Amino acid sequence: QYGASRVYGVDVGYGQVAEKVRRDEGVIIMERTNLRYLMQGVDEPCDVATIDLSFIGVRKCMPAICAALKGVPASEGGDGSSAGEEAAEAAEAAHLAVLIKPQFEAGKARLGKGGVVRDEATRQEIMREVAASVEVFGFELRGVVDSPVAGRKEGNIEFLAHFLRTRRPSEEAQKEIDEAVEAAKIHAAVESARAAGQGGGRQARR
Repeated sequence: QYGASRVYGVDVGYGQVAEKVRRDEGVIIMERTNLRYLMQGVDEPCDVATIDLSFIGVRKCMPAICAALKGVPASEGGDGSSAGEEAAEAAEAAHLAVLIKPQFEAGKARLGKGGVVRDEATRQEIMREVAASVEVFGFELRGVVDSPVAGRKEGNIEFLAHFLRTRRPSEEAQKEIDEAVEAAKIHAAVESARAAGQGGGRQARR
């Protein structure tokens, strides 16, 4: 609808995609897929990732997201003094839009009654922590706004954050990416063997 050549829709659930979207040839639906094992199935580097997670923190999914997005722009390392250079960098770099949900990032100690993060200072602290955890993977925070839609649990306030991939990951983050790639391969092999075993079992019962 807005000109993307291809969109990968990843969801651990099933049957939640609108029929109009499901029928679109430019959309590849990856249902029953854990985002942490995203490397299997995305056949090209993506320009943009948008993330809306539940019951898992953003940091845990960053290695897979990094592996799916295109790399650092060739202009990496410039002094950034020219507005034109900055605009060109932004055009080349991968973008990341994250819905930050404090209730899934806080941990039990910082959650209020009913699973709601009510304290404004705590929400801001969590937002900064999430931003820092994304930045070590080579992203730069470009902006944050309050989400216009409140969370489901009695109005948890959530944030929309925009990041730009401007540099290489830290050594520690790169190690996490490499480990995630290997974990995804193992996960795919296990799932493939399980599916083959189930298929063989059905044939045997016939």
